[in-house]
Amino acid sequence: MFMTPTQPLSTTGREYAKEIKEAWQEALDSILEVCRILVEAKDTLEAADYNTLINVHLPFSRRTAERLIRIGVDKRLTAKKHRKVLPPHWGSLYELTQLDDDSFDESVDKGEIFADMERKDVTSLVQLKKEEREDNNKSRSSGRSSASMTHTVAESDATGRQRVASVYSDKEMANWQLVELEKALQAVCDKHHVKAEIAKSTSDHRADREARKQLAAEVDVWLEKRKKSYNKGIDENELSLLRDVLYQHENEKAFLNTNEDGSFDDNDIRNPDNPYFGWSKGEIYNYCREHDILTQYSNFESIDFEAFIESLVLAHCKGNPKQREQVHRTLVRRSKSPKKRNAKLAQKALARLIV
Repeated sequence: MFMTPTQPLSTTGREYAKEIKEAWQEALDSILEVCRILVEAKDTLEAADYNTLINVHLPFSRRTAERLIRIGVDKRLTAKKHRKVLPPHWGSLYELTQLDDDSFDESVDKGEIFADMERKDVTSLVQLKKEEREDNNKSRSSGRSSASMTHTVAESDATGRQRVASVYSDKEMANWQLVELEKALQAVCDKHHVKAEIAKSTSDHRADREARKQLAAEVDVWLEKRKKSYNKGIDENELSLLRDVLYQHENEKAFLNTNEDGSFDDNDIRNPDNPYFGWSKGEIYNYCREHDILTQYSNFESIDFEAFIESLVLAHCKGNPKQREQVHRTLVRRSKSPKKRNAKLAQKALARLIV
């Protein structure tokens, strides 16, 4: 029998899948353990044996292996005292290896290195520290400090503070772009010991993150409860059959392989003995909807719009700024649906988002 991508896994297969998924999670301890093992292998194996290992037998490229080793030999990253502030992504950790010791320690003390920072944040930090170091070197060589630089005429407010700059945009900026701008402005202000007043809509991101975590937990519970109401009274064989049938319809009738005698596979939609023989795709989806059957094809989006909207709220809570912006656009589009119930669900979801 031809095994389609929707074929249910055996018990052993599910155990492997669980192990692989857990290992694939970019958990900091797992990444550092891989780095440690690579360093040990490089120190232990003969050169030819080591080259064969990283060129042939590893699930990543030689370049990646070399970068992981760079992480593994960096005592700052392997130190237990820094574990809580390091991002659990090997790419971000590699970028941090480019900081000199003083810049690294300073960034840790200032909270500029934190667990949920993205790689682009690390890249910006490394570039900023590099520029600061170059500026300091120039200042020392010229005998002048950056604080002695002259400025153009600045306005003063009622308190005597001088406004030395204003920032304008010719077009409306997405929230994730405002967040990135705030980070860049704050870095420049910290460098020159001046204060920036950031628009309230982009401030206090830590509180926003906590609020998103709380909302995500609530939606997670709701979705798990909703999932339990599906696939009752249907055995695994029928569920597998439905997945195969929908797979063929969704992939322009990517039929299953025929048997050696030329007969059709049991689950092939061309087989007259298939109980769904002759059914249209729409009829099958209606059947799944009416009987509360959830598969990777008859998913929330196609059979349960309310749950689909909730899954978008969850994706917004757990996504990065760009992903949240994408979810927001999807909900805005859905809020204009001609189906009043669907539009109302999307509108309510938009009101719950923490942007």
